[in-house]
Amino acid sequence: MAANLVKDGNRLTVVATGEVTSGSFVAVGALFGIALTCAAKSGDEFELSVGGVWDGLSIATLNDESTGTVVYHKDGALTLVADAADGVAGVLVGPGGLLRLNPSFG
Repeated sequence: MAANLVKDGNRLTVVATGEVTSGSFVAVGALFGIALTCAAKSGDEFELSVGGVWDGLSIATLNDESTGTVVYHKDGALTLVADAADGVAGVLVGPGGLLRLNPSFG
């Protein structure tokens, strides 16, 4: 293994820009993902998962979309509307809003 590998990068420690609830979608600068831990206030550190498949997320305008539907993020929220989105958050992979996070930025 390379001596300079720090971690796999799927779970990162980041600094909150406001209150963070575990299990919620969070955008921190160009990073986005699902909070694994809570942060009480801006400046607190928390763990962010930047990959994986997640259920129970709030996705604006979600109705009966099917597997393969692209989900975007805008201003720290998930949406199916591409207009003026900040980037692609992931893709639906199952019924009811099961979301696979995009492990890339964008």
